[in-house]
Amino acid sequence: MKKLLIYSVLLIYTQSVFAQKVRNQFFAFHNVIRGDALYNTFDKQVEFVKSEGFDAIEINQIENFAEMKAAIDKHQFKGAFFYVKLKLEPPFYDSGLEDCIKKLKGTNVIISPFIVSETKRYKPSTHDADTLATHLLQQIGDMAKKSDLEVAIYPHYSFYVERTDHALALAKQVNRKNVGLTFNLCHWLATALLHG
Repeated sequence: MKKLLIYSVLLIYTQSVFAQKVRNQFFAFHNVIRGDALYNTFDKQVEFVKSEGFDAIEINQIENFAEMKAAIDKHQFKGAFFYVKLKLEPPFYDSGLEDCIKKLKGTNVIISPFIVSETKRYKPSTHDADTLATHLLQQIGDMAKKSDLEVAIYPHYSFYVERTDHALALAKQVNRKNVGLTFNLCHWLATALLHG
């Protein structure tokens, strides 16, 4: 009887958890269609991704921002997140980044910086440039806050910040309510399997 009562409580708890409506965006990374011979413009790509039932699409890097944003607006679609390069050597980020973030005000697009050392001075999974990375992320967080947007650090295999625990440590050091991190299973598995 005691076991039956425990199972009943667990069943009720489980049902109440699953009954909650959690609605995250189901969006496409831009690289699922980038380089396609048929869908060879941002306009065609956004139209196709929308027609396939996705909620949104990624805006991939600053050099694509204007055309992708124009296509998203034309098709009355949504951007999910804005994938942005932060470098650990000057120039640390594109000078047009702040203007792009301003143009995203009211969209709920998440600013998603990936952090690299293009000179390879700072090796992946080290903490040698964390002070600099924290400072840069604080700047991005402050830019995003002015547009009521959030920032999610993007750990990427073989980049300076490649591990989820590294991104989490940086997010804590940044100490901004609008700065957190993303979790990408592919990159997590790559670092877990190759680095242990």
